[in-house]
Amino acid sequence: MRFDMSTTAVVATPTLDEIVVELINIMKKHSQATEAKLECQTPLADAGVDSFDVVELIFQVEDKYGIAVDFNANTNLTPSSTIGDVARMIMTCIEKDCAAK
Repeated sequence: MRFDMSTTAVVATPTLDEIVVELINIMKKHSQATEAKLECQTPLADAGVDSFDVVELIFQVEDKYGIAVDFNANTNLTPSSTIGDVARMIMTCIEKDCAAK
């Protein structure tokens, strides 16, 4: 849990599953591959997601959960990386951020 200073509310840290669901929901709205079945194991390339799209996904997840993801966190992602890989990368940043506070 984190304390959100702007609202003076306690903000629950999202689970990995919640992040995956959020990523999939965002992709369904914006994906070029609207016919693809999106799930945790779906490669980014199959979902129609490029590196610019990953940055946009991260921004939207940051906004939704009030978190900050390291700018360079996505440098290890490739087109064969999966939606789950993106979610794990975000979760790792959240855990590091929470541990630092």
